[in-house]
Amino acid sequence: MTIRHSYRYGGLCALLLSVLTACGPVEQEAAAPPAARVSVVTLAPITLELTEDLPARVLPFQVAEIRPQVSGIVQRRLFEQGTDVSAGQPLFDINPAPFRAEVERQKPLCRRLKPSLRMHLRSRLGWSR
Repeated sequence: MTIRHSYRYGGLCALLLSVLTACGPVEQEAAAPPAARVSVVTLAPITLELTEDLPARVLPFQVAEIRPQVSGIVQRRLFEQGTDVSAGQPLFDINPAPFRAEVERQKPLCRRLKPSLRMHLRSRLGWSR
């Protein structure tokens, strides 16, 4: 027998062995496991309030910057941050000393110009006062 025949003979033996193994007796299926033990619970509807506290930051939808429209030193702020203010409400207390000094400085000029203003108004508008 040559090597070629031995390979053929060995291949044929392997094929025959696999066919015979596949045609063997059918095994019984494994027995079913015993039934599992269960418990029964009856459900009833209930009202449940779900809440969750989360840290957050609130941002306003509109921001207004409040600034004085006169020059001077702000002594006090007359409103609280975040509160509502109404029209005409004083918001700042400003140091009145520079304004008083300016009024006192201008008083002599007013006294001096008052007669010429009266004369001008009489001639232009016909005032008699």
